[in-house]
Amino acid sequence: MNVHVIINPAAGREEAVLFKMNAFFQQYEIDYSVAVTTRKINAGELTRRALADGVDAVVGYGGDGTLMQIANALREKPTPLLVVPGGTANVLSQELRVPPSIPKALSLLLPEYGRVNQIDMAWYKDACFLETLGVGIPAKWVQEADRELKNKYGLLSYIAAGVRATLKSKSTNYTLTLDGRTVKTRGIACLVTNSGSTGLRGLRLAKEISIADGILDVLVFKLKFFENLYSRSDDDLFDLKQNKKLLFEHFRAREISVQAEPPQPVMVDGEMADSTPVQVRIAPHALNIYRPTEKALTLWDRIVGSLSDEEEPLV
Repeated sequence: MNVHVIINPAAGREEAVLFKMNAFFQQYEIDYSVAVTTRKINAGELTRRALADGVDAVVGYGGDGTLMQIANALREKPTPLLVVPGGTANVLSQELRVPPSIPKALSLLLPEYGRVNQIDMAWYKDACFLETLGVGIPAKWVQEADRELKNKYGLLSYIAAGVRATLKSKSTNYTLTLDGRTVKTRGIACLVTNSGSTGLRGLRLAKEISIADGILDVLVFKLKFFENLYSRSDDDLFDLKQNKKLLFEHFRAREISVQAEPPQPVMVDGEMADSTPVQVRIAPHALNIYRPTEKALTLWDRIVGSLSDEEEPLV
């Protein structure tokens, strides 16, 4: 096997990445090459160069933005991607149930522990994303959680930014077009998501959201829930399953447009994009990607505890 590794050195974790990777590849006699992103050469360009050299697999180490660039270069191509989580939130690796350990993540290259599956992507403008397009508060979270804060505090920087953005939020009028059907609603945020993971281990948005079902999920979060959250100490309010309708509206569609009044900022997989209106459509089974086998999940669970547990959905 000939593997090409792409590393984003600005990713959110500090560890001996190359030392750990080299030890793994040497142990299993896997041929590999390494490329590092720079300000001038992004992960997508490095992936296209690797494809031209005829590699068997691409390993991506970095955050969700880096992985989105690699995935777009691999979209609808036979060469599979292996995700090694190295960012702040690592939402994609959680969705795929890839462990945070570099050696364990790399072990998915071995037939005993990993298998190649196809997952969906979603078109936005001239590129695809893997996880979530966020309108309103999610984009403001990304704006407020700058690189210095993410490097210093990791996922806590997103949580702090989310609290600040939510406290300052007001409801927005949304007009959604869902496979040709128009829906008008109000909320403080709108997510068009391909993934149910939230970035918080053990917590999913909804159990029916799947990254491989050929459909997108649209969630419009309600201000009323957060107003009650700040003004009440009622324990029942924290029963999110009971308060599903209070928390958000949930729609499903393959082609989606979102208009907002007033216009709202947009983020895509943790990176700032433009502002509303937006149009999104599903790209079903567009990416070949490594996922752990049941044997791997069982083994890791015995070693580290609850790694193989299913995440608990919000609703």
